[in-house]
Amino acid sequence: MKNKFLKIFFLVFALFVFVLNANAVVSSVTDLNKKIVDLKKISQYDYNSLVNKNELIGYRMDSFNMASAQYKNSANLVVDNFNNILFQINTIKNSSDFSDSDKQVQINKLYQDADAALYNLDSQTMNYLFSLRTIMPTITYQRYVKKFQEFYNGIGLTDNKLSVR
Repeated sequence: MKNKFLKIFFLVFALFVFVLNANAVVSSVTDLNKKIVDLKKISQYDYNSLVNKNELIGYRMDSFNMASAQYKNSANLVVDNFNNILFQINTIKNSSDFSDSDKQVQINKLYQDADAALYNLDSQTMNYLFSLRTIMPTITYQRYVKKFQEFYNGIGLTDNKLSVR
């Protein structure tokens, strides 16, 4: 009975692991480095270039700049997190305290943490765009969202395509 239970448990566990890896965006150090470059594009981009300067003036422009700065800061935090993950992976690979299988399990956990951070940034991106709805006039907002979607989807951080209506 215990043997059947263990077999079923390992089968379910294996299926769960394979499903998690199917949605994985980061599965290697190379992927991490590419995502860091992409995240830096987001954090260094001039979002004011997507807006007609005559449509946002005064407090609206200040609010837009503050929301954009907070969003850029979120991307910078993910970059810092990824740099920390790279350091941890390097430390694990060079460690002699763990077996090869233990090293791989720990490294895969770090890749899953990186994926979670990217999908969290996707959520923060949606929150950023929705927060701009109250700041901008409707037509300006619609044009901005369209241009922002093209920029963000062009980077391809995750498998999700940004779509705001």
